[in-house]
Amino acid sequence: MLNLLILSLCVVLTVYGGDASTPFFKKKLTRSTNACFKSIETENLIECKVECSTDKTCQTFNFGEGKCEFCSGSTSENYESMYSPQTHKDCFKNKEGVWVPVASMNEARHAFQMNTVGSKFLITGGFINGVSSDSMELYSGGIWTKLELKLSSGVHNHCGVTISESEVIVTGGFGDRILKTVQKIDITTGLVVSLFPLIKARTTHGCGLYNGEVYVAGGYAEPGTNHVEVLSLETWKWTAFTPMNNDRRDFSMAVLDGYLAAFGGDGSGGRRSVEIYNFTTGSWETRVLKSDHLFHATVTVPCV
Repeated sequence: MLNLLILSLCVVLTVYGGDASTPFFKKKLTRSTNACFKSIETENLIECKVECSTDKTCQTFNFGEGKCEFCSGSTSENYESMYSPQTHKDCFKNKEGVWVPVASMNEARHAFQMNTVGSKFLITGGFINGVSSDSMELYSGGIWTKLELKLSSGVHNHCGVTISESEVIVTGGFGDRILKTVQKIDITTGLVVSLFPLIKARTTHGCGLYNGEVYVAGGYAEPGTNHVEVLSLETWKWTAFTPMNNDRRDFSMAVLDGYLAAFGGDGSGGRRSVEIYNFTTGSWETRVLKSDHLFHATVTVPCV
């Protein structure tokens, strides 16, 4: 039997890094008085960026305190300089219930993805100095090594699934737009291969490996979505799967006691709910969590 451990902040498995304060750092800008001409309410940075990109008069934007301001090109600070979170490269592991420091990453980053590959950890993408990164780091033998491998483009808020002792599949995310790209990384051969794209472009989504297939669910896709799709590791093709009951983004997925489950996140499903897929009935069943969970990670651990 397995238990589920839901971790706040950016804790993933035994090592973490990233934004240690809030999911999005709110910074007061200095700008000309007539630079910004429109304001909408949103708690989601991705939505703010997407909405700005659909307005031809919006060149830059400010995001914070639940508001998204559309601005002209006369702003004194652009998106990259505005979005400068308090990132860290510190890493820790849990030893007998106590978090102890280990070697730091080479670069401070956040909104990245970390996966186990055998006894190692692979980090892909994320924000570095306000810019989406295509870089990777590998944790092995107590140190982090920056790999020569590169993703096809800079990306953050993507999702990764380990499919073997050396391979990870990275899906979607945000670069210059919401992405539907899918790439397979092999740290043994040193190859990054592009696969068939997602059916639906998405970011801040959940993903997981179940019965030898890769599942991708939800996320932000102009707007949030409950769409689910599955990748066959035999044909490498994506097919649509039973949609979740609710749209969710900024959530996590895990396999618990043989069930595929989506935990918390933002959207119509609520931050305090979990959906579990019942393969017998072919439907998602909604349960209630004890507390809200957003921008978190999940880890399955054996019952003690």
